[in-house]
Amino acid sequence: MCLIPTLALAQGEAWRLEDEFRFGGSSDLPLGSIDRLVAGPEGSIHVTGRGDVAIHVLGGDGRYVGTIGRGGDGPGEFRVSPEVGVSGDTLWALDRLLRRVSRFTLSGDFIDSRPIPWIVSHKGNSFQPASRLADGTLLMSEVVDSHWTDDDLSEGRKIHLLSTDGRDGGEVVTLDVSTFWLRMALAGDVMMATLQPWSTRDLLATSPWGDGFVVVTGRGADEPEGSYKLDWFDIEGRLTRSASIPFRAARLTRAAIGSFSDRLAGGLAPRMAVSVRDARRALSEVLYTPDYLPAVESMNRSLSMGAVWSCPAFTDG
Repeated sequence: MCLIPTLALAQGEAWRLEDEFRFGGSSDLPLGSIDRLVAGPEGSIHVTGRGDVAIHVLGGDGRYVGTIGRGGDGPGEFRVSPEVGVSGDTLWALDRLLRRVSRFTLSGDFIDSRPIPWIVSHKGNSFQPASRLADGTLLMSEVVDSHWTDDDLSEGRKIHLLSTDGRDGGEVVTLDVSTFWLRMALAGDVMMATLQPWSTRDLLATSPWGDGFVVVTGRGADEPEGSYKLDWFDIEGRLTRSASIPFRAARLTRAAIGSFSDRLAGGLAPRMAVSVRDARRALSEVLYTPDYLPAVESMNRSLSMGAVWSCPAFTDG
C-alpha cells in the first residue's frame, strides 16, 4: 500500500487512473507476487517479486526484457528479494540478509558490491539496512523482536544513517512501535509474540528520488476522523518541512476481527502445542480492536522488517 492516494483523497483531490499496460508471471516472466517496482530511464521498469531472488526488467511497453541476478552468495547474487533503485545509469540492489549493496549497469552487468557494517545500540540491539538513498547513504532500522520488553517498545525504534564509507551518522528519528507486537501467554508459560494486524505505529517512507525520507506520525484516536503529521527530512536527516493531513477512517468490521483471530489461533495451536480454543482465548485478551481503521494501514510485513516503503512523490499540498 502507498500513502499518497489515501492522503490525496483526504484532501479532496480527484485522481483518474489509466492503464499503461498489465503484466503477470508466466514462463517468460518468472514472477509471482510483485514486491517492488522501480522506473528506469526511457520508461524501463525493474521489478522484484516477494520471495524472488532476482530483478526482472520490463521495457517501456511492458514486455519482458530479461532478468538480473539469481539466488546465491556470489557476485551479483541474492539471498532474499532485494530492495532496488536507479541512480543515474546505475542499478543498485540491497540484500538485507547478505548485508551488502550490489551495483549493476542498466543492461544487467555486475559492477561491484559493498558490505554493510554492523551497528549495535547501547542496549545490544542490532540494526539492519532498511533502504538506500541516492548518494549511497543507508537508512538503518533497529531490529525489533519478541524479546523486547514493554519498556523497550515504549522507547521506540531508532533509525540511523550509515554513510557510504561505513560511518554511523547516529540517530536521526525514532519511530513509535508501541503497538508493534501482540504478546500472548499460552499454556505452560509459553510466551508468543505476533504482529498487530491493524497497528497504527509510525511509518517511514523513502523519497522516490532518494533525496530524503518522510515520517508519518500522529495516528489519531479511535474516531472516524483524525489527522496525520508528515515530516520531510533531507538526505542528511535534517527536518525541512512538515504538513498536517486530515483523514476519514474506515470502520473495522467484527467479521474481519473474527477472521483474523480464527486464522491466527488455528496456525498457533499446532506449533505451540496448545488447543485452538486456548490460543483464541489468549489472543482475545491482548488483541487491540479499534472501531475504526487508520487512513494508513500497516499490515504489510515488509514494514515490520525494514520500516521503509518506497512511495510515489509527496505533493507540496
